[in-house]
Amino acid sequence: QVHGEFLFNSQFMTDTNHPGQAIPFIAWSPSTKRFELNPAAEKFILGIETKIGVISIVGKYRTGKSFFINRVLLNAEGGAFQVGPTINPCTKGLWLWNQPISAENPEFNNMQVLVIDTEGFGGIDENVNHDSRIFLFSLLLSSYFIYNSVGNIDETALQSLSLIINLAKEIQAKNGQNQDQEFADLANFFPQFLWVVRDFALKMQDNTGNVISAKEYLEQALSEQKGVSDSIEQKNRVRRLLKHFFKERDCSTLVRPIESEKDLQRIDNMKNVDLRPEFNQQVDLLRKKIFKKVKPKTFNGRFLDGAMLLEISKIYLEAINNGSVPNIENAWTYLCKSEQQKALNECLEELQKKIGGLDIQAKPLHMDEIKEKKKQIQAELVEAFRSKAVGGSDEINESLVSVKQAVSASFKAFKEKNREQWEKNYNKWIEQKIEGIEDKLKSGQYQSFYEFQICLLYTSPSPRDRQKSRMPSSA
Repeated sequence: QVHGEFLFNSQFMTDTNHPGQAIPFIAWSPSTKRFELNPAAEKFILGIETKIGVISIVGKYRTGKSFFINRVLLNAEGGAFQVGPTINPCTKGLWLWNQPISAENPEFNNMQVLVIDTEGFGGIDENVNHDSRIFLFSLLLSSYFIYNSVGNIDETALQSLSLIINLAKEIQAKNGQNQDQEFADLANFFPQFLWVVRDFALKMQDNTGNVISAKEYLEQALSEQKGVSDSIEQKNRVRRLLKHFFKERDCSTLVRPIESEKDLQRIDNMKNVDLRPEFNQQVDLLRKKIFKKVKPKTFNGRFLDGAMLLEISKIYLEAINNGSVPNIENAWTYLCKSEQQKALNECLEELQKKIGGLDIQAKPLHMDEIKEKKKQIQAELVEAFRSKAVGGSDEINESLVSVKQAVSASFKAFKEKNREQWEKNYNKWIEQKIEGIEDKLKSGQYQSFYEFQICLLYTSPSPRDRQKSRMPSSA
């Protein structure tokens, strides 16, 4: 790592065989001038086959985001995510903890949670465009979005989130919509929002002195100010957008972990017993709160697994690298096609296994049996495809045509193979019968020519015998 840049080199290829470490996820490559996906992170995410929740944390640089992840989300005393004492941002791009965490949300069983740390925005060596793209990745990929700030929620803190306004202009929910329609639809795709206020020292009470909760404190801060000036309108617009985009929002506060300024330089190496008891208690409560509330990442109502999360990551990555506006509808369409193709490939593989498992060498199938097998296998594959494919009913039904065509083509080839086996078995049976007749002729066992004709006649089975023997009439 150098000042202001993340080096895309061998260190980027962190080994995922050692769980319990932070690895780069999406980082800026100085050589290609593009954001790039770390292959090690790709391999790790692909291995998650259950529904997946994604917690990401953003905030200004040097506000202790990595320390928050270490102590609150990972419950780790050591420096799992790098925490540095200088004023330069420590985490470049997006970093990922390469060990999923089991959630405690009773509504969603068998959900694994990913933790993502992001480069702090407002760094002295970055620009607003870079910051907004980091913010975009975090927002689009997460299901639980944590904004980390220090002090209290005042006008300065709210204006720091004005990036949301510019951000909204860079995302499209659907093609061909006006801004009002866009804003209405975008809110459905935004994650849960938690504002964590660090080093909080104020009394939690309203203007009349009544005790309030942290959530009420947030709602109070988001109340619009009175006035008609351009300055007031700009401030109120930030408030309106935050309330509109983040329908599910909450707030938590944490006291300062230690009193000594000097100890802040080595805080990541300090044990919990060296921190303020009140801070440790708040951390424990906040950890339980987060993992009970986090939900799976969804896309148009569909739970995402690791492969699907990775797919949309690549789609957004390509759009942002090309300077395009991330389009959620296009991303969904692309994801549906990709998942349907994957489901189709799996069905075709299963089809070959099922047909290959039909043993016809000793006992070929009759046509009625083939029809029944085809009907059974096709029904099983259709059900499997529907359970795996992503998309609307029309798109899925359209893709199902390929499944049925593959079944028909495979069974057409199977019927020919079955017919050839019938012919082979029948010829062998005929040869055995003829050998028997020849032996009797040579040994003089036939008493008359009539007896020989009768024996020969019954060597060729009648239509009724064929039916009993399940031999095809073309044999």
